[in-house]
This record gives sequence, structure tokens and C-alpha cells, in this order.
Amino acid sequence: MTTTRAGHEPDETPRLGLIGLDVSGRRRRGRAWIGWPVIFAALVLALGVAVLRVDLIRMRYALADGLATEQRLLEEQRKLTAEMRQLRDPSDLAEHARAMGFVHPERVIDLPDPDAGAPASGDTALAFGATRP
Repeated sequence: MTTTRAGHEPDETPRLGLIGLDVSGRRRRGRAWIGWPVIFAALVLALGVAVLRVDLIRMRYALADGLATEQRLLEEQRKLTAEMRQLRDPSDLAEHARAMGFVHPERVIDLPDPDAGAPASGDTALAFGATRP
């Protein structure tokens, strides 16, 4: 489309920038039809990643709780081991025995072993002189 101005040469540039542009919306519908499944897939993927992230955080808290419990139990084990070693100490055993009323015996009777070569099989009846039937 050429226009002329008064006393000038014809202008070759179009007046409207929309000339030749398809504004019917046919392409727009086609793009929208392709876009919704992509948007839906991206949304599902994002939700899946979020669920995995929340599960990962939950597992980290559970692991931290388990490690804290382990440390507490190890400390308790150390304390109990130290207490057990202290209770096994002979001087502490003697002190506890006196506190409970135990006294040293006036005399100790030492009985001789009738069979110094007792059988190692664990048969205690034969070790004390019994006979087999």
C-alpha cells in the first residue's frame, strides 16, 4: 500500500504494525493444547521432588535422634562399667561386707581333696568317692 503526501514521493512503509499478523487465535489454541500437559508434568515433578525432600529431612532428624540416643547409651555404659569395676575392688567388697554385718571367721577349716586327680569329665559324684552302679 503506497500513499502519497502532498508534493512528496510515495511512502513505502506500512502504517500499521499489525498488517500481515494472524490474530485469529488458531496458533494460540494449538500452543495451549501442548502447554497444559507440560505444565501438569512439571507440577507433578515439582511435587515429587518436594515429597522426596521432606522425606529426606525427616530421615535426617530420625538419624540425628538415633545418634543422640546412641551417645546417651554409650555414656551410660561407661558409667556402669566404672561402677562395676569399683564394686569388684577387693577393698570396697570388704567394706560392703562389714557394712552388711559379715565378720572374718575365727578359724578356717581346710578340707583335703579326697581325689586330687578328679576326672575332668565333670562327673562330680565320682569325684567324691561314689562308685558306679
